[in-house]
Amino acid sequence: MRRLLTVVLMWLVVGSGVQAQDMEPPTIISDVRWHPRGEGLLVTGRAGPGVFGVWRFDTDLQLLTMLRTENLVSIAWSPDGMRFSTGGEIRDARSLELLLTLNANSGIGGWSPDGMQVLAWADELSLGLYESRTGELLRTISVGEIVPDAVSWSPNGAYFALLLPTGITNIISAEDGRQIASIPMAYPIGLRWSPDSQYLAAAFYTEVEPGTPNILPYALSPTIAFVMVWDALSGSVVQEFSGLPALPLEFSWHPQRPELAGGAGEGIVYIWNIETEEQELFRSLSALTNLEYSVFGGRLVVGSWRENQVAFDTQPFEMASPIEQVQDVVPDTLVLIVPDPSIERLNAIAAACDAPVSPSIDMTDYITQVEALPADSIPPACAADLVAVARALEGGS
Repeated sequence: MRRLLTVVLMWLVVGSGVQAQDMEPPTIISDVRWHPRGEGLLVTGRAGPGVFGVWRFDTDLQLLTMLRTENLVSIAWSPDGMRFSTGGEIRDARSLELLLTLNANSGIGGWSPDGMQVLAWADELSLGLYESRTGELLRTISVGEIVPDAVSWSPNGAYFALLLPTGITNIISAEDGRQIASIPMAYPIGLRWSPDSQYLAAAFYTEVEPGTPNILPYALSPTIAFVMVWDALSGSVVQEFSGLPALPLEFSWHPQRPELAGGAGEGIVYIWNIETEEQELFRSLSALTNLEYSVFGGRLVVGSWRENQVAFDTQPFEMASPIEQVQDVVPDTLVLIVPDPSIERLNAIAAACDAPVSPSIDMTDYITQVEALPADSIPPACAADLVAVARALEGGS
């Protein structure tokens, strides 16, 4: 039996590439992943009945090509951005050439930080680490006697989170399978490691008695939603955000700040500060399916389900502020947004990429300076983030 890992939705068969001018854009987004240096975007989803694929966008988010697939899939970039995995296949990021089909008991569930190994199930109770260029099984890691519902590999490659059907999530060493922590975590939604592998975040819901405060407005039965953040190595709760007006389904951690973004299907985008406990709500596309911070943290790419766009005229939209939209990448389906434009965010982006110009009060002048920088003086993804945040600030002044 083929097992699933958390970044893999289904086994994949990929067909030939289709050029942008000859293909339909996606109408349902299932997964979005920035290139590790922000040099483009991979999107998976559906373009119409029975038409599934992986869409590739360039640095300017212009649509390049599409790979047809048999169903919805998840994707994972190699750390250097030269390859990506879909299901059990590894492909060249530029040519889309098939490089390797992994002979394993599941699709690929992630890459090691050096890009030399990929994770998949070796057998029913053992994870396998495979050489990413040859597919050779290098070693196995036992997960114990209970088969996990899902497995998530930490970004630093040191730990696995095993989501057990018993309602416990075990953190084990990727080196020797030694148990490090055991976290009570029944049915987590959107489980996501922080970039430094320190925290785990997930959403939960529970049914309550009628009349209980903070009941979700669109739930079929009286239900409340909350988000919890744990220290992954100690298993202790770091933060809990409760009383949510909509249930987050997906999460993305800011690449540099202690900040977590969550997206709910009703179109609510949450921004939580893990240290200060601040929470902000913004409204984006309804039928939101996925979101991810850009590499330098200035923008969020938000995927949606165009065919299911609906208007919400009560909670939770009454509680959320309009969001600054930067770009319709695919109208009503894939957009770039600036969730919280501020000078502090602009300074953090500039520091992260060592930008040679400093933000000033005059945003128009600052945008001109950034756009005039030589191409080799700043990563294009950083420049795009700086300009997007500055324009949002300029529009709000």
